[in-house]
Amino acid sequence: AVNGLIMKSLNSVWQFCNQQLLILSGDQNCSKLVDLPIEFEAITGGISTYGTFIKQITIPQQYVGDVFALELPYVYGALKIYANGQLLTEIGQVGTNEQTHETDLKPALLPVTFDQQQVELAIQLSSFNHIRGGFSGGIQLGEWHELSDQYHLERLIVSFVSSIVLVVGFLALVIGVLGKGEKVLLTFGLFSIGVAVRAVFSVPFVYHDLPFDISYVWATKWEYFSTNVVFLLYVWFIYLLFKALVSKIIIYGSVAILGTLALLSLLTEPVIFQTLFFHTSYLMMAFVIYSVVIIIVALKRKIEMAKPLFLGVLFVFTGLIF
Repeated sequence: AVNGLIMKSLNSVWQFCNQQLLILSGDQNCSKLVDLPIEFEAITGGISTYGTFIKQITIPQQYVGDVFALELPYVYGALKIYANGQLLTEIGQVGTNEQTHETDLKPALLPVTFDQQQVELAIQLSSFNHIRGGFSGGIQLGEWHELSDQYHLERLIVSFVSSIVLVVGFLALVIGVLGKGEKVLLTFGLFSIGVAVRAVFSVPFVYHDLPFDISYVWATKWEYFSTNVVFLLYVWFIYLLFKALVSKIIIYGSVAILGTLALLSLLTEPVIFQTLFFHTSYLMMAFVIYSVVIIIVALKRKIEMAKPLFLGVLFVFTGLIF
């Protein structure tokens, strides 16, 4: 029950009704039981499909009529949620095929009031033309101020860290320009700005808080475009800093791959460039390991600027991880 504990996870024991879009369970026999978060592939073996997740919860009598918060994760697809048959919200457009479905990666925090103890939640979910389908995280029900503060704090932290990285990037650019086009600082500045831009379009998708609308498709394009550009600039940064230590074949090969992926991010549909990105991501990780080895060698040889720039890269990558 939702009580003095303030917060309650709703992740366990949901009924799943495959390829049915239900508002109430009624007489439907949905015998498949699942725990959230879960992806469609783990339930049905497929990614592109739709269905309804149903759960019954009990609200203590003394809390009936109070305002609670229902926190929904972003889903790989579109979501529509009902409480006792009443629509609470729709994210994207739930459909039974690719033509009627519209994806929107967006978490949500809803104020909800239940007028009876027994509540049946029905979540319609659909996913088409996406590399995944299903829930990215769990669902929470709790006291409004507690969940609201937690929800907005996460977004505030991401915005704050991104702003710091953005300022670092602009400072590096200004110093680089004043230094008559110092390539290392210019590249590092663009790299830092790219990290900050990427944070806007990645989890927790703070671009939804901007005063104008950006579609899921273009937000995803910018996320992957900026990711590839950030890695490309990092590769070039390492090259400029340690030309005598790096292999030009590795550098030029990495730049060519990342440049192609960045271009495809703008020219193709998400399911195409996302698939290509994940199939080649191991190459990026290999280069990161390679660059760490190069930096360690540079530090041992006490190459000028190796230590401060290494600390700068460490700072920006820490921001990227956050």
